[in-house]
Amino acid sequence: MTTIDELKELPNWVLWKHSGKHKVPYTVDGKLASTTNPDCWSTYKECAQVKDFNGIGLVLALDTGIVGIDLDHVAPNGKLSVIGAKIVSELNSYAEYSPSRTGVHILLEGFLPEGCKRKAGDYEMYDRAQFLTFTGWHLEGSLDTIENRQSELDSYIKTYMHWQREPARQCIDRPTQSANISDHEILKKAFGAKNGIATKRLYEGDISGFKSPSEADMSLARRLWYWSNGDQNQVRRLMKNSGLNRKKFNEPRGKKTYLEYTLEKIFGT
Repeated sequence: MTTIDELKELPNWVLWKHSGKHKVPYTVDGKLASTTNPDCWSTYKECAQVKDFNGIGLVLALDTGIVGIDLDHVAPNGKLSVIGAKIVSELNSYAEYSPSRTGVHILLEGFLPEGCKRKAGDYEMYDRAQFLTFTGWHLEGSLDTIENRQSELDSYIKTYMHWQREPARQCIDRPTQSANISDHEILKKAFGAKNGIATKRLYEGDISGFKSPSEADMSLARRLWYWSNGDQNQVRRLMKNSGLNRKKFNEPRGKKTYLEYTLEKIFGT
């Protein structure tokens, strides 16, 4: 779980201006910003002190573990449509109105599957290299915290983005293997990241905020997958050395163990 105050402390904020139909990101110095260069980003407080811009945006990056859902045209006249209300309820995390007040943005903790399409009609979703406008116009009835919703996100992708993981194609976008980086260094990087405190708690066995131990397992495995650059053996070893390790890891799940079954969902092997 991430509070909005904690979110605003992240150095992942930019300003934006309208340019035709597009929203263009800017630095606090008034220069064009890049959504892939952290040197262009600032804190929310720094952005809020700058005038003459249309608004503030959150840059989504993998090391934050936050996914942004952008739903256009689900709040005509400022009132949620039936489908908009259904999606907000199903994802059950922080939601706010877009700048036009005719759309909704939802923020949740999770990761998008590799190769997953990011746009389907009026619905978009991002977890990297994209900024999402942030208005602070909290949607009444939604949570005021950013919650871990990986299983809900997976269901959303299948139902509304019309995408399912295809085993034969899962290796296409897999990161390259790490170059002999030690487990200690991987954990040091993971714990020192923007969401490092939450990762450290999870690695030590604290699953508060998750609906089930299985969801916590998946979340930790995805984080370790990212920091190890997709090194399967390293992720497997770190999972076994974590505070989440328990007898269930070795229980059979078909022809595999529960741990192998969990990792298979991430690596696609």
